[in-house]
Amino acid sequence: SICKVCNMEFNGPEPYKQHMASARHHRNTSAVSKNSELGAKPKVGEQLNNVFKCNTCDKTFNGPLPYNEHLRSKAHKRTEHAIKVMNVKVKNTDIVEHFGQYFCDLCNIYCNGAVPYEQHQNSKAHRNKLTQREAKY
Repeated sequence: SICKVCNMEFNGPEPYKQHMASARHHRNTSAVSKNSELGAKPKVGEQLNNVFKCNTCDKTFNGPLPYNEHLRSKAHKRTEHAIKVMNVKVKNTDIVEHFGQYFCDLCNIYCNGAVPYEQHQNSKAHRNKLTQREAKY
């Protein structure tokens, strides 16, 4: 017997029944429904187990529990925040390459956080470059 929700295999009906009644299984079942609300996209894996993908970080997880833990992780939240602050959709590899830093494409500089990035965006140097670029077009 296999529990696809928890990604577990059992060697008989009794252990399977016990698992189905367990708190762990109920937590994972709850996580599956929360994940579908959060945009988790289960797909069929090689062994027909549920695989969850975080499109923000471009990572896959072998069950709802690891996926849910990832969603609560600092790494996921930083990536999500970086994408939101930069107001662009980028692949995780771009974020990881310069993780924790904010990059201004126009000025070709990195800032080490949201506040410095926002200050840079409001700086005279950045606005001058923006004006120069707009004048070209």
